[in-house]
Amino acid sequence: MATFASLTRPIQREAPIAVLLALSSTFGFGAAFVLTQVALRWMPPWLGAAVSVPTSTLLFWCLAPFLVDITKADVQTAVLFMCVGLLFPATVTLVEF
Repeated sequence: MATFASLTRPIQREAPIAVLLALSSTFGFGAAFVLTQVALRWMPPWLGAAVSVPTSTLLFWCLAPFLVDITKADVQTAVLFMCVGLLFPATVTLVEF
């Protein structure tokens, strides 16, 4: 006999998109870290930081018009995102290089 919970629970036949995004993000971050360590054998750390941070910024600015829906924007969330965006690249650069 079917219960109310079994009738209202969605059937999951595919992996949720959040899991796929998390796994791809983990793979990308790990690959970037390994490639950075390999590249730093032949160049100084400050040059790696001078290339990686502006390149990432340019990539995100180019993708933003296609991936960001500003009709559902929340100002509080945008301010928090900007604060993290200002601190995160510097922190990762100091830790990684």
